[in-house]
Amino acid sequence: MVDVGLAQGLNQLSLTLFTATAPAGALAYAAVTLIGIKHVLDFKQKERLRTFLIIPLLFAFLGLIASTNHLGKPANALFVLTGVGRSPLSNEVLATVIFAGLGWLYWLLGFSERWKLSQLRVLTVIAAIAAVAEVWFTANAYSINTIATWSLPFTPVNQVLSACIGAGVITLFTLKMGWKQLDRPLERRILVITLALTVASTAVQIVQWLVLSDMSSAITNYSVAFPLHPLFILVFALLSIGSCAGGLLATRAPQAQLSCKGTAIVLALAMAGILVSRFAFYCTYLTVGIP
Repeated sequence: MVDVGLAQGLNQLSLTLFTATAPAGALAYAAVTLIGIKHVLDFKQKERLRTFLIIPLLFAFLGLIASTNHLGKPANALFVLTGVGRSPLSNEVLATVIFAGLGWLYWLLGFSERWKLSQLRVLTVIAAIAAVAEVWFTANAYSINTIATWSLPFTPVNQVLSACIGAGVITLFTLKMGWKQLDRPLERRILVITLALTVASTAVQIVQWLVLSDMSSAITNYSVAFPLHPLFILVFALLSIGSCAGGLLATRAPQAQLSCKGTAIVLALAMAGILVSRFAFYCTYLTVGIP
């Protein structure tokens, strides 16, 4: 029975990749653009930072491709969109497509001499709204009454926290690559907020595991189906908390800042932790009856 939970997770690897990358990339895109508007005063630096928006966009598109793969073939995505309004899956796909389209359009038009960044700002605002909507719909796409272990308050909370953690490290990496003089207090503030989110996510996952431990279907108990859940939570905590804490320790000295390489390591470890967390979520699949 040990393999039951892992088998469920392996069957949903595409969704694991989608929910770990697309919402995080969307929120990071919104965060970088807003930080650029507020903190970056030099016009050429604004243009450079806008160019590096390709980083969060790549995460968003990676998730979109993964979701399409889950549907079997790209053509099925169009069929899914016919259920917008009544289907949570359709709603999250639509929100993802809208954000990806607007974000990509803003990035491309920024290279045109016919458009000024100030004129394109309306696209930034709409894209930011679409990013928040994507996170909301993705977080609420799994409230399925027949899947007892998913139809719980922990499900949307964990998805939102995962998106925010991913957005934090992607934002930090994008700023480090695109902003030559990244403000040190801002860098540490991003790390502190992301660390706090990882601690909160770990706590929520532990409480979730305690609640799930007493649940069962018609044929098995949750603890029997997925006994490795605590190990996955531990790995998530070590990777995600460790990455942010390590980043803060590396910048504890006055004037000390992370290098691009150091920021990339923080990003890689945190995203690996999120992937572990999202994979564990799909391993918790347990129906109320006989599957």
